[in-house]
Amino acid sequence: MRLCSLLLYGCISVLLFLTVFVLADADTELTEVKLMNLLYSPEESTKPQIRAVLEGFMSVFSNAGNVTADGRKVTLVELPDGDEGRDVVTSVQNVLAAHPDLLALIGPYSDGRLGALMYSGVLQTNSLVAVSPITGSSAVRVPNDHVYFLRADPLTETLVMIQYITATLNAQRVGYMYLQNLSFGDKEFVTVKQQLASMGRQAPIVYASVDNLATTVDEEKFDSFAEQRPQAIIVFGIPGPHTAAFIQKCVTDSRTHDATILASAGLTDTVFEAYSGLKQSNASFVPKAKQRCAELYQHAAQRDELQPH
Repeated sequence: MRLCSLLLYGCISVLLFLTVFVLADADTELTEVKLMNLLYSPEESTKPQIRAVLEGFMSVFSNAGNVTADGRKVTLVELPDGDEGRDVVTSVQNVLAAHPDLLALIGPYSDGRLGALMYSGVLQTNSLVAVSPITGSSAVRVPNDHVYFLRADPLTETLVMIQYITATLNAQRVGYMYLQNLSFGDKEFVTVKQQLASMGRQAPIVYASVDNLATTVDEEKFDSFAEQRPQAIIVFGIPGPHTAAFIQKCVTDSRTHDATILASAGLTDTVFEAYSGLKQSNASFVPKAKQRCAELYQHAAQRDELQPH
């Protein structure tokens, strides 16, 4: 299921890209559409996800015969041998030197790499557009004519989560897990508080992490969180071991295992790994059909998000 959703995400991304950007350039004498592949990551933990997305891209290109609707050849330009994409700005500049007619970039992966591109000026100077970057926080979700997102932003996801929690689950006690002093959940926490208050509901029950590299939860904080018996839990942690440990704790602790867990779309892989880890360790827990990730309501969020920012 996880792989299929990622493949579908890649396919939709390419189809929308070719429709919007090639048509916009239809009056030029361009005979070849060059796209630079920036879906790279040196981190081993992220490579399976990126590989799945790229397979989706490749399947679309192959099915279309590697040509656009009006017959122009589509070429995917890769990073040179030996370049892992750690310095994304330099990587783009090097490819531009060899391919000055580059039309757009696919990606990049991660907030840091996209932020580096956005604020370096390389997109603006070379009239490039970064299409379908994969990001997780709100930090890079700012108006920019050179970035075209194809996935809902965290704030939109938050509003959809609140709607689901209040209208469908009618949960009165809402838990919220996030990382303090980072761009993973701070702004969304304010939104959650405001939305619940406007409906006359209780303030969210908070588990706030300050150590995103920890591999276990803070037991004292979790006990305080769990004792309040949240009925629905929104998770906005950064992808990694701490967030996975929190999810595992929620589904195995008797005080929280009945709660509905809702995670942002960027945490899909983390949720999968959390459940997979429990299964492999033969942990005692009963997966509930109501414990879900943002995949189930991502479609609703996307209806308002398929537009440039």
